[in-house]
Amino acid sequence: MTDKPQAEVTAKSANGSQDGEQEEEINPVPNLLMLKLLVVGLGVMLVVAALTFVVLMVTVGPKSVREARAAEKAAAEQALVLQEEQAEAQSLAHETGSSLPAEISIDLPDNAVITGTAMKGDSLILTIYGDKGQEIIIVDLKSGDVKTRVVIE
Repeated sequence: MTDKPQAEVTAKSANGSQDGEQEEEINPVPNLLMLKLLVVGLGVMLVVAALTFVVLMVTVGPKSVREARAAEKAAAEQALVLQEEQAEAQSLAHETGSSLPAEISIDLPDNAVITGTAMKGDSLILTIYGDKGQEIIIVDLKSGDVKTRVVIE
């Protein structure tokens, strides 16, 4: 009886067994302390993650909302500027008596993307990027004809 662990002896004597009787030995789960520490550690990590999430929502969330509102405001201002420019161009066209065609067709190369536009008087200037590289096309809005096509290689 001296070579058995104390926990086993205590468990047997609590069951009322005698030294001569054979019973199953109670073997504690190996590394039970490590399992308990793992469960507690995971619980602590879950609480820390939840607190981090709340802190980030409070600190970063309002910044994102402010940035989104600022972007919306800038887009609205840009839309107003474009509307004013269009109104000015229409009033200028009425004043000068110029009549522009309702639709102009311009042949663009395959896979071409318009990267910029500008207007100068009755001319439309298009900056295009395509398979050949960058191109600048100047279109006469009155006639609808391409005045100049410059290929930049």
